[in-house]
Amino acid sequence: MKVLIVDDHALFRDGLCHVLNALDDKVCILQAADYANALQQAATHSDLDLVLLDLNMPGKDGFAALATFVKQYPALPVVMLSGSRLHQDIQRALDTGAVGYIPKFTTSIVMLNALRKILAGGTYVP
Repeated sequence: MKVLIVDDHALFRDGLCHVLNALDDKVCILQAADYANALQQAATHSDLDLVLLDLNMPGKDGFAALATFVKQYPALPVVMLSGSRLHQDIQRALDTGAVGYIPKFTTSIVMLNALRKILAGGTYVP
């Protein structure tokens, strides 16, 4: 399994790597600190299974970045990560093509269960 984490905070990415290691014995985790690098990673690694995309990062609107991912990689599940609890952000992410929305205040157990559901073809909404 290959997962791409897109977040501008290195410490958050590193922590998320530890959580994701519980998802699968052979998980390969790639990281990108910005949207440009994320798109480059996706182009380089055509075998990605999942993208975890931060909503609020410098340089580009998160919804625009999500739309780009969905358009360029329609079969690739993209999950939006955010500190926002606003219903309109959650709904807009889903409407734009995210298969899930995981608030950053979520526990690791809930996140892992959400990701398992998404990887099995489902959708996760908090």
